[in-house]
Formats: sequence, C-alpha cells, structure tokens
Amino acid sequence: MMGWRCICLLSIPCAAAAAPNATFGALADRVVWARINNTGSYDWPGSTLRHFTPVEAFDLLRGRHVLVLGNSVARHVVIALHLLIRGRAPEVHRIKIGGHALPAVESSVWERHGAASAELTPKQKYVSNACRHPNENMAAAAATVNCCVARRKASNYSFILTYAFTATPSEPQIRKSLGLWAEGAHCASSLAPDYVVLCLTQTDVVAFRALARQSAALRKRHPRTTFVLLTPPHVKGATGLMLRAFDLAAVAEAKPFDGVVALPLGESTARGINARVLKHDADNDHHFADAGRLFEVEMLLNAFSIASAAEPDRAATQEPAPWWFADKDARCYVGRYADLTRHFCAGGRCDLQKARDHYREHGRHEGRKYGCGDSSPAIVSSATSGRANSNGTN
Repeated sequence: MMGWRCICLLSIPCAAAAAPNATFGALADRVVWARINNTGSYDWPGSTLRHFTPVEAFDLLRGRHVLVLGNSVARHVVIALHLLIRGRAPEVHRIKIGGHALPAVESSVWERHGAASAELTPKQKYVSNACRHPNENMAAAAATVNCCVARRKASNYSFILTYAFTATPSEPQIRKSLGLWAEGAHCASSLAPDYVVLCLTQTDVVAFRALARQSAALRKRHPRTTFVLLTPPHVKGATGLMLRAFDLAAVAEAKPFDGVVALPLGESTARGINARVLKHDADNDHHFADAGRLFEVEMLLNAFSIASAAEPDRAATQEPAPWWFADKDARCYVGRYADLTRHFCAGGRCDLQKARDHYREHGRHEGRKYGCGDSSPAIVSSATSGRANSNGTN
C-alpha cells in the first residue's frame, strides 16, 4: 500500500449514460501537459473535459453542498476551489512551475487539521463559517455528521463547502463518518450533500471496494448524492505503471454502483511530473505546487459537471443563472465605456468579475447600460476581450 496526497480524477458516463447519476470511467489520462520555460499548462484534446472560469465554476455549484473528507492534500483542494470561485487562483494557462500562489491554509476558514462548513459566494470570503472546529482532535465523523452541517442550506447565490481533516491514512476516518451517517443519529438522516468527495490515501483495492460498497448503500438512502472516490495521485517514488494499475482497478470496482464515481489521477499526474509541469513540495512527497492543485480542482469540477448533466432532475431544481453571469455581457459592458476599459483591462485581458461587481454596485445607479445589443457602441476588441485573470487583477 502507498500513502498519498488527496486528489481528484475524472471520467465519462459509462454505457448506461441515460441512467441517473451514471458511473464514470477514467478520462484523466487524456490530459496533455506542456511546459515553456518556467511556466506550465495542461489541457484536454477532446471536448468532454474543459477549464472553468470562476463564474462557470460558481454557476455549477450554486445552490449545492459539497462535502470533502481527506488529509491535508484534501484541504489544499478545498482552498484551491474556494480561491478559484473568488477569482484568486493562478491563470491555468500560465502556471509558474513550483509556484505557491495558493496557500496551504486559510486560517480564518480552513485551518490545519480542523473542520469547517462555509457558505461561499464569489463576492465574499465567506457568507457564514458556522460548524467550524479548529480542533485537530475533532474526529471527521463528528465534525461532518451532525445537526449543524445537516441543516445548512445554500441559496441560489451561494454554495456550501464542508471539509473535515481525516489524518493519514484517511480510510479509517472516512469509514467511520459514512458509518455514523448510515446510523441516522445526530441529525444524520437529514444530511444530504449533493457531492461527497472522499480523498483516499492508499492504493489498496480491497479498501477501495469496501468504501465503494459503503457509499453505494448510502446512495440508496440519499439518491441525490453523488459519491466521488479520489484515487492516489503521484508521490515521490511511485511509478506510472503502478498508479495506472490501481486507477484501472478503482474504475472497475466503482462501475457496478450507480452514483459512485471513481476519479483516477495516478498515471496522469505521473506524466505531469515527467513533463516537469507538476512539482512536489520540497518538504512533502505528497503535496503538489499550484499546477497540481488546480488540475485536481478542475478534474473535480468536470466530474460534478458530468454528474449533473447525467441527472436531469437535479439540473431542473437549480434556478436559472442570474442574468449578469455571461462573460460576453460583462465584456460588452466594459467595452462600452472607455473609463471602465482603462480601469478593468490591461495587457490584453479584462477582469470580468470586477466588471460585474461594478455594474451591480455602481453602474446601474449611474444609468449605465449592461450587456450586449444592436444599439450598443463597439464591443470590446480582441485586445481587451481575453479571459479575466483568475486572481482578480489585471
């Protein structure tokens, strides 16, 4: 068995794609890694997987509850997702090799060895961080399967993100959490997150099979919950062949269970290391720098997106996106007014999130026109219509 860092993996619907919440098969090995000097990037050659802007990521998750169980690597994924939603993550097409723009800890919310459940929006650091347990002795089961977490509800303009530290190996605490949830005590019967992300730490097929079955049993009680089991990514000393073997085994073990997703990233992250795009922290064989963390988050978002598309009933319950979400309308707004172009655009890119905020907070009160239309002045040129910097600055 091999200890690891938490990670996410991706997949496509299996042959029974029409079934609700269909199981996925691995797609992570299709990623293409590229390095130019001291910056790196990753992309997918097909059309199934994609990158997410902050607005797209938030629109996917608004009104939802995501629960994550895992070790410190899982916390890194949670923090990266939080900062991506807020527009503060590095630009995925130009990631500094070995860069650490993404912190290891957000002390006000996601503490080391702690647990928290926060209501998040793109605008605020958090709306509420109730159910917070900064105590590293708080067991993951008690921190997540309780009345405080179970009663949390997101609005159409927010989502709930819950995380609990499990230590390494993570499997014992995960099994305990799922067991407590299955018992239905301590308000557990009303706990119904949309996505449960289990960050595993061992390449142990028997342990994976047991967790897949335990998740499937809970899925029968909570048919709207998708369980995402994350397999170990590359760690120093691991081989791509070994990781690929476990990835394939994990997909096979999860396939019989509806609503249980295996996201294998072992071989793909090993190739990222070989391409010198991914880099482990100097003081930790399991932790990745920014590129690895962003890759994990976007693979997880792709998994959520595919799961949501496979469940028409789930998608139907989500209210339409607020009208100002579309990037093209924000670009038109910025391009219509020279002062806004100067303020929000530089170097061929515009900060579209700040443009949206400007209209909601100031522009509409000043009588400015938002969005695109035939009567609008010239739209933003190609020099200023690029993707907004993900860190929210020009």
